[in-house]
Amino acid sequence: MGVMNNIDNGNNKKEKRVKIIRNEYIGGYSYDSSDSSANIGNGVNEWSQADLMKLLNPGYESEIVGGSLYWNNKSETCYNDESNGITPCDFTNTGIKDSLKNMIGNAVWYTSSSTKTGQIVSDFYLEARGANTGKICTIGDHCNDTITRTTILTGLVGLMYPCGSGRKYKVCCGK
Repeated sequence: MGVMNNIDNGNNKKEKRVKIIRNEYIGGYSYDSSDSSANIGNGVNEWSQADLMKLLNPGYESEIVGGSLYWNNKSETCYNDESNGITPCDFTNTGIKDSLKNMIGNAVWYTSSSTKTGQIVSDFYLEARGANTGKICTIGDHCNDTITRTTILTGLVGLMYPCGSGRKYKVCCGK
């Protein structure tokens, strides 16, 4: 995707980094899941606790569903629907190869803590780079969890920002 300057490695050391993005689709897996009593079964918008983050990154092998499967090139089950729906998933050919793992280092990821819908794309970027943490949405059945949102996380694998114009989202580049 490009060379990024002054990327924090999580220990306040700023480095030049090359940000790479996978070009191939790995499957339709849930960002997060939850039982039907939390957010009407739609999961929680908090990357540090998201099922997808645990699927993509190391250190979550003890998770019953999806834990570190992509990172470890394994095949088991992953979340794929609301209310803890699961499906078989196989990353034996598409996961991160051992030869590439030593090229991936920790970086500080800025995440949007928003639970809003219909948000303008630039708002995601501004929220992620802001200091607004905590519970953003507290109204209605669609947002009734008790998870505290964060905007900064140190990790290995993350997601791109959505981008586009107006209210039409498409996934592309982050800044």
